[in-house]
Amino acid sequence: MTSTAPNPLAAAAAVFDAVWQGALDAIRPGSGVAEQLENMNDEAILQVLDELGAVQHAVEVLAARVVGAIALRPSPTRRDGTLVRAAGYANPGVMVSERWRVARARGAAIAEVGAAITQPRGLLGELEECPFPAITAALEPTSEPHDNAEPIRDLDATTAQADGPSGSSWSATTDGDASAALGSPPAPLSVDGAAVIVRELRNASRICTKPELQAASVIAIEHAAHAPLQDVTRIAKLVRTRLDQDGREPRDELLRR
Repeated sequence: MTSTAPNPLAAAAAVFDAVWQGALDAIRPGSGVAEQLENMNDEAILQVLDELGAVQHAVEVLAARVVGAIALRPSPTRRDGTLVRAAGYANPGVMVSERWRVARARGAAIAEVGAAITQPRGLLGELEECPFPAITAALEPTSEPHDNAEPIRDLDATTAQADGPSGSSWSATTDGDASAALGSPPAPLSVDGAAVIVRELRNASRICTKPELQAASVIAIEHAAHAPLQDVTRIAKLVRTRLDQDGREPRDELLRR
């Protein structure tokens, strides 16, 4: 019996095909890729580049979901603990980096996001909530496209008031105006940006409750949406600092107790 479930990447491929066909020169489309690119006008070739980014994002989000599902699978023999270890890898990040032949940091980012957006199953087999639902939503394309946000010049000087998870007021703002454009609208958060936020929040997980971490992730995404990665990193570190104001030494002292 043939499955009718859609290919998760079919929509991204269809949009890219439409953008590529629309970018070709009407008079001299070209016979090969190099010639086709050479004959595209400036606006068209930049649109192709943007759409390639959207396709890459779709691939990475799907990869994170696949890795998250693999990480939860037990070993077929029940002797190695998990399927990842049974396959000969120390952790899911190493598995991605070795099978994809990419840097360890790249594999770790995809695996970290996968763990954050994958719903685990409880003891009775029921699906539980994923650790960071806001991250899951932020990885999906928005209804309207946005331009790239301007880099934050002074993060502390552009803060606006918002209630944090512990009752403190803290936030940051980024600039970004919506603009009509062809192709796929960008997601508020990239996989790399999501990995940065998840990593920083997990660093504060020993002193924060799950609801506090989830509330912090919502605020971080609110201000990091459509921002360059360097600004997402600064915002994530600011959020983690506000959650863990005592710093590393008091935290280590608490863990030793």
